[in-house]
Amino acid sequence: MILELANGSVAHLPSAGPQDEWLRNRRHFDSASGTQRHYVAEHPQTGVLVGYGAVESSPEFRLFVVTLPEHLPTVGELLYERALALLGESNAARVWFTEYANDRILLSFARAHGFGDARSFTLPDGVEATTLVKQLSGGDGRVTG
Repeated sequence: MILELANGSVAHLPSAGPQDEWLRNRRHFDSASGTQRHYVAEHPQTGVLVGYGAVESSPEFRLFVVTLPEHLPTVGELLYERALALLGESNAARVWFTEYANDRILLSFARAHGFGDARSFTLPDGVEATTLVKQLSGGDGRVTG
């Protein structure tokens, strides 16, 4: 189900391709070198999976918000808020994530939440990606939205 959701989240990007490797990386996270917290969002009436989120640290904190693009304003917001809570519990000072450079929808969502471009690079399959970073606290351990 998470693979279907991940594939649907980038279906509007012809260069994205299947997300099997992405899911494999989430499943084979090296817990000896960090922590990983997963959570999902289900439709309240049907119980259908509509979102997946995760926070990983090894040692830097990485964020995942996965839902269909049209659900970012609702489900995406809930996933992001849950991530902020987990990051606050961990006293994270900053968080980053990587996305396809041509995914204007998710990148706009992230930038609207205070993420800034850190670097761009080319994935092994030739697709361009962007890493965005957000400062979360002013040194006092508080996480800000």
